[in-house]
Amino acid sequence: MPTNNTLTSNALRRNLLTRPPLFLTPLELAARWRVTVDHLYRQVIGRDLPAVRVGNGRRSRWRIALGDIEHYESTHRVMYSPLTASHDTSEGTAP
Repeated sequence: MPTNNTLTSNALRRNLLTRPPLFLTPLELAARWRVTVDHLYRQVIGRDLPAVRVGNGRRSRWRIALGDIEHYESTHRVMYSPLTASHDTSEGTAP
């Protein structure tokens, strides 16, 4: 018969496997946004998006909290409109 610790351990494992992760790696975030990891490091991580550094050596790793990612996504969401696009197609055309 399983002990109480075994049941708790199994329930914890099951819970961790079914819950979304609390942190994403830059590679996971790049896949989510369909951008390169280099773009994340240059433009986003540490500037507009807080990140946690895990380790302090040459091979330190970065993790980004899912809550921070969702907040960034919600505050940077814009709708594309051809009327307000940055390119102007009216130059050089006859009326």
